[in-house]
Amino acid sequence: MIVATIIGVYLAANEGFKKAIQFQLLDADRTAYRHMVALRNEMAFNARTLSDFSRKYRESGANIHDQFMPALRTFVWDSSSEHPSVFDMPEEVLGGATSIYDTLRAQMERGGRGPDRRIELLDAFDEESARIETEMLPAFSRTLADLTQRLEEGGIRLE
Repeated sequence: MIVATIIGVYLAANEGFKKAIQFQLLDADRTAYRHMVALRNEMAFNARTLSDFSRKYRESGANIHDQFMPALRTFVWDSSSEHPSVFDMPEEVLGGATSIYDTLRAQMERGGRGPDRRIELLDAFDEESARIETEMLPAFSRTLADLTQRLEEGGIRLE
């Protein structure tokens, strides 16, 4: 009788431990999902901003001055280094975002004076905007679909 009780307690504790780990993994996936949705939305906004800025300045032929660079949103990206799921992101997302933001910041720091520089800057904006649209947003979609499936299999429904 005592042996049966000990085995029963052990099995119950073991099952509780497994459920706790499963919950922790699902909670981490939910946190990663929300972080990636925010980052995807921020990058999509920035792609539109860059594209609109480039189109506007190409159509007008106006010179671009340093104080009139496009206003990009980077709050989510800048705070990503403090987020627990940042290294759970696939390389194509994390490395791609790093590369895009580094390129854009370097281009903007150089400024935009002169007609040749204007074209170079607008080309860079168009290139990075297209890269976000064709590479980054599909990578986010694939990763978010995987996270959604895991969460739903674990019984967590997303908004």
